[in-house]
Amino acid sequence: MGEIKINSARRTCCLILISLLFLLNVASPLSASPLQDRRKEESDIKNRIKQVNSNLAESVKEYEAVYVQLTQINVEIQDNLVKLERTKENLARTRNVLGDRVDCIYRNGNLSLIAVILGARDFQSFLFRLDYLMKICEKDAKTLKKIESLKQEQEDRDAKLAENKTEQRVILNKVKSEKTNLERALKQKQDLLASVTTEIKALEEEERRREEEERKRALAALAAANQQANAGADSESNNPSSNTQAFVPDSSFTFPVAQPYTYCDTWHAPRPGGRLHQGTDIFALRGTQARACVNGTILRLSTGKLGGIGVTLQDKNGNTYYYGHLDGYASGVYEGMPVSAGQIIGYVGDTGNAQGTPPHVHFEIHPGGGSAINPYPILRIVI
Repeated sequence: MGEIKINSARRTCCLILISLLFLLNVASPLSASPLQDRRKEESDIKNRIKQVNSNLAESVKEYEAVYVQLTQINVEIQDNLVKLERTKENLARTRNVLGDRVDCIYRNGNLSLIAVILGARDFQSFLFRLDYLMKICEKDAKTLKKIESLKQEQEDRDAKLAENKTEQRVILNKVKSEKTNLERALKQKQDLLASVTTEIKALEEEERRREEEERKRALAALAAANQQANAGADSESNNPSSNTQAFVPDSSFTFPVAQPYTYCDTWHAPRPGGRLHQGTDIFALRGTQARACVNGTILRLSTGKLGGIGVTLQDKNGNTYYYGHLDGYASGVYEGMPVSAGQIIGYVGDTGNAQGTPPHVHFEIHPGGGSAINPYPILRIVI
């Protein structure tokens, strides 16, 4: 009997020891140095992406500010050119009037004060002729003064126009610089994302293999313990189960441009011709995929001076989504074509009045197909 108790005690101790070894085996890989290093690497990469995103956001804001400034300068130049043309026309008319007057004097002979006096039949006639002469002289003096004033105005406007054009050249150089910075930052993010995607996939695969190996070791340890103890042991593993505006987009709504991209809130920013911006500009490298943001239908394919190559989608609720300035359509795209959220419909470009700006998609949302609303808060939901 005593020997049975001893054997039972030994088996119990053995089970406890093996269980402790099992717990140590499960815990030790979590603190393994290589895995910690990889996780720290992953965290560092994510922080770098966050910094790049921050830099991109600043670049977009700076570009937008410079673009608005350039728009205002261009409007001022156009206004000045119109006024200058009017001044030139007014000056030409006034000079014609004076020229006609001189021509009249030349044809009729010099009209002097003596001629006025000697030609008068009586005193009343003299006063009338003298008054008439004074009025002619006054009118000629006003005409000359107006000519001088218009000439001065023309000179001032010429000087202002030259000043505006100088400022325009400075701003254009700044726009070009900001465009270069923006494209460089986008390229940096694209390269970083490619590297990150590879690293994260490797990390996830390594962690999956590690978890599988841990599970196998744990099962082997329990099996060995049960065999030594000549008793069955049940093990249970608990696996956790995996769930601004008045307008609410369709549940299929996804971001309309593939990574990498950047954007900011430019709703109602001034645009040439006194227009206001009616969407959000999503900047990305030329040729980046433009994707259907919802399950729906391609309502319209369009081309125009403003929006360039464009696509309009419509979801099942009648809401429409417009993509402008595309570089081209995806192969096989046609009006009436059903599309799924995330499907490629075109590519980022700078067609229309965006030519020469950093490639981007001008994106609009029209609830019920009506007036546009600010897409920015909605895009932030699916960023």
